[in-house]
Amino acid sequence: LSFSVTLAIIGGVESVLTLQACNEITDTVPEISDSNQELFAQGLANLVCGLFRAMGGDAMIGQSTINIMNGARYRVSSTMSGIFMLLFIVALSPFIKLLPVSTLTGVLFMVVLSTFQWKTFIILRYGRLSD
Repeated sequence: LSFSVTLAIIGGVESVLTLQACNEITDTVPEISDSNQELFAQGLANLVCGLFRAMGGDAMIGQSTINIMNGARYRVSSTMSGIFMLLFIVALSPFIKLLPVSTLTGVLFMVVLSTFQWKTFIILRYGRLSD
């Protein structure tokens, strides 16, 4: 039980931080995207997942950032992304098995390079070491 509570807290914090980051990127008013609604929906979805012995989840900052950078402004983009990923895995699973892990690692590195805020290094120069 303590493990599930810990995961719920971590997932909730990550979801709220993702929501806040997306609001900052899109200059959305925080009242439009309600964090209470987000947490309630996530908790309900994870409860239903538990009933079917499925793996629960939370918001993903990487996918959300990539969606926003490519022009997405509504939640349907995440839903469509999930549906396409499911179809891709089901239809092409024999070919996916043939991909080397190093290829997938390269794809992940390209995602990191395209989404990282490089000006952070400039800001770090002005910070104190104790921070």
